[in-house]
Amino acid sequence: RDPAQRRREPQRAARCERTRRACEAHTVATQARRGRTVGGYGAPPPGPGERQALVLFVRYEAYDTQHAVPAGFSRDPQNDVRAKTAGVSWKPIPMVVIKADYQDLDNRAGTGADQVSLALGFIF
Repeated sequence: RDPAQRRREPQRAARCERTRRACEAHTVATQARRGRTVGGYGAPPPGPGERQALVLFVRYEAYDTQHAVPAGFSRDPQNDVRAKTAGVSWKPIPMVVIKADYQDLDNRAGTGADQVSLALGFIF
């Protein structure tokens, strides 16, 4: 190896070490967990030959982005979330969907905010 490359190796090693320490300082969680279950019911079309579709659905999910943290750090209870969602999807024609759902968000900190969502989708 040339002498200039040998002189740069300690600088490169120091830069990598600084980067590693900075990443460790900002990446607190050592383990995250998530689980989810979804169920739905497709209602029959209103009449023979109808191409409309109506789907009712429910979803439950639980996730904790700080399930385990290194010694010296504390978990943030806002990151331990339970979400229950109920909604409906309606396809008035095969290429368009209109969706609405209500989500009950809870976390261990007690700061979860429930929400209502409306969406319009189009396949092109």
